[in-house]
Amino acid sequence: MTEFTHPGLYVHVPFCKTKCPYCDFYSVTSLSSIQDWLEAIKREMLLYRDRFSLFDSLYLGGGTPSLLPDHDLAELHHHLLHCFSFSSDTEFTVEVNPDDIHSSKLVALQDLGVNRISMGVQSFDDRDLRFLKRRHTADQAVTAMDGLKGAAFAKVGLDLMYGLPGQTESSWLKTLEQATSFNPEHISCYQLTLEERTPFGILKTQGEWKTLDEETGSAFSSSPRLSSKKKVTFTTRSPTSQEEKRTSAGTT
Repeated sequence: MTEFTHPGLYVHVPFCKTKCPYCDFYSVTSLSSIQDWLEAIKREMLLYRDRFSLFDSLYLGGGTPSLLPDHDLAELHHHLLHCFSFSSDTEFTVEVNPDDIHSSKLVALQDLGVNRISMGVQSFDDRDLRFLKRRHTADQAVTAMDGLKGAAFAKVGLDLMYGLPGQTESSWLKTLEQATSFNPEHISCYQLTLEERTPFGILKTQGEWKTLDEETGSAFSSSPRLSSKKKVTFTTRSPTSQEEKRTSAGTT
C-alpha cells in the first residue's frame, strides 16, 4: 500500500471524445479548446506555485487525459515541474481510455515518468460497454492491457462497473476474472450511480429507471470467488471528488 506523507496534486483534464451518460465529472467533447485550456492552467500554476513545498503524488484525471496529444501532455508536465516540487519517489498516475493506448502513447507516457496507469475499462463484456456508451470494445480493452503489461509500468489499476441493467452475477464474475488475469495492482469496482444531472439520472427522475436495490448490490459485491489475491475494492457509488480518486490510487 502506498503511504502518502505530503499533499498530492490532482490536475483535471476536461476533455472527452464522447460523454458517458452516467458521468457527472465536468468535461467537454470539443477538442478545439485544448490550447486555451493549457494556457489557462499554466497561468493558474503560477498563482499557486508558492503555496506548497512538496508533493508526493501527481494525478492527471478527467475527463480523459490520454486524449491529449503527446506534445500537449509533455508541455503540461514541463510546466508542472517548473512550478512545483515533487519528491523523488512521486507516484505519477494518468487516467487512460483503452482505445487511446497504442505504442507511441505508451512511449510518451513512459518518457514523462508516469509510473501508474488507471484505466477505465468498466467491463470486458461488449453488451455492457454498448449500454454505457463507452467508445472502446472488450477486445480493445484486452489489447490495451496487453500493451500496458508489455510496457512494464510499475503499477496498473482498473476501474470496473457493476449493477448494470441486464448484467448477471455470472457475467460480472467473468469480467472480474478477465481483469485479474492481467495481474493488475488494484481493481476498483463501482456500482452504477444515477447522478441527477446525467442522462441516466434524468431517466431515473422521470421514473423510467430504478437504482439497484441494496440486496442485489450486496450480492454483486460479495459474489466473486476470485483466484487472484490482488486488491479489489467495491464501492456503492462512483468517486465524486478528486480526493477519492487519489485515495483509490493509494490503496494498491
